[in-house]
Order: sequence, then C-alpha cells, then structure tokens
Amino acid sequence: TGAPNTELRVIVEGWARFDTDGKGRAELFSGN
Repeated sequence: TGAPNTELRVIVEGWARFDTDGKGRAELFSGN
C-alpha cells in the first residue's frame, strides 16, 4: 500500500529539482 506514497514522493522530489527556487511548488500548492 506504500506504492502511491512512493510515487507521490518521486513527484515532489521532481518538483524540488525542477523548481530550484522552490517558488514554483509554493505557487502550485497556493493555486496561484
């Protein structure tokens, strides 16, 4: 049952690498 969580973690890590400043992730969660 840990598969979905693992996939989500990979996605989050992908965002962290894609958005070096981290603002991109904040905007995605904020919905701006």
